[in-house]
Amino acid sequence: MHLAKPLISALTLGAGVLGAPTELQRRTARTSAPSGCLTVGSSGTYSSVGAAVSALGSSTADACIYIAGGTYKEQVTIKYGGALTLYGQTADTSSYKSNTVTITHSLDSPTAGSLDKSATVNVVSNGLKMYNINVVNGYGKGAQAVA
Repeated sequence: MHLAKPLISALTLGAGVLGAPTELQRRTARTSAPSGCLTVGSSGTYSSVGAAVSALGSSTADACIYIAGGTYKEQVTIKYGGALTLYGQTADTSSYKSNTVTITHSLDSPTAGSLDKSATVNVVSNGLKMYNINVVNGYGKGAQAVA
């Protein structure tokens, strides 16, 4: 009998949660920066992804960077103390096929000195989310290299 009351309470709570609306509105396109994001691109505050990441400094606050369409030829190391989200411009957030942002670099691991140092985007922090951005290491055939 002692289990009946908690079981009924749990079932009642579960029914309330299950009956709650589950559909969230999703953006189908991302053609402008979400509010509060640093911006990268010809019309943005920064001309490179690395410059925007550096501008975050030693903060640990949640942050975001919006990257306008284009190819960014750079090597980026992300070492940020807080949650960071990178958004790439896209006409369709549900598919990589509509991505318009590419970060590219060409470096092999023997030349860089290690596999990590050859990375086009090297993430050395927790809490990174990245949406609709292509990352390419265009080194080609031969030694190992990572994007």
